[in-house]
Amino acid sequence: IESVRKALKIAIKSGRILQHMINDRLDFSQITNKTLRLTNRVISVETVISNVSKLIKFQAKQKGLVFSIENFLDRRAALYADPLRVQQILINLLGNALKFTRRGKITLKITSHKSCDGEEELAKLSVIDTGQGIKDEDIPKLFRLFGKLEMSDYDNVQHTGVGLGLAISQNLALMILPNESGGGIKVRSVFGEGSEFYFSIPLITDDQNTEEFQENLETKFPDARCMEPALFI
Repeated sequence: IESVRKALKIAIKSGRILQHMINDRLDFSQITNKTLRLTNRVISVETVISNVSKLIKFQAKQKGLVFSIENFLDRRAALYADPLRVQQILINLLGNALKFTRRGKITLKITSHKSCDGEEELAKLSVIDTGQGIKDEDIPKLFRLFGKLEMSDYDNVQHTGVGLGLAISQNLALMILPNESGGGIKVRSVFGEGSEFYFSIPLITDDQNTEEFQENLETKFPDARCMEPALFI
């Protein structure tokens, strides 16, 4: 029975890896052909957190890691973005944190800040881990197409995938919020101590949650926007 259980676990894991590869290929094709579209709408912060944590908690527990959520936003605050794409980015970042963290904890932290021009309220979504961290010279490689780190420099890390996940997530983050407004995934890391990956999306506070404000967001961040895939280098 135990051997059958192990075989099933391997089969399920292999199936998930294959599905991720297929999905990444499809997203890559849509981004490079500029056919990928966002479906932006007002979404609950709590809903995003709940959907993501359900997937990550179990995997963290299996590795003996602590997974925590630190949400500093008002419970009535909302986000304006494509919910599936926000969750896709978070799951990719959290999945990488799980891969590179052998002990300690992984934290999903949500805070608020102003956009670069000071005009927009933004939510900052951070994934913080106590893993191995990333060498300074390796950080620029992370978002390159088919970018992979030299695994011999990182202890006991099994690399799966084709190197599309972070490149796709970066493009999605920039579609949600352009670079000039402070969009895109940023990285802070200390090799041997851990890393923080974070990105920002439009935030709707309780006093802003009006029909007029949402119309302004729809004008500034339309569903049909599709960027040049300049990061695929």
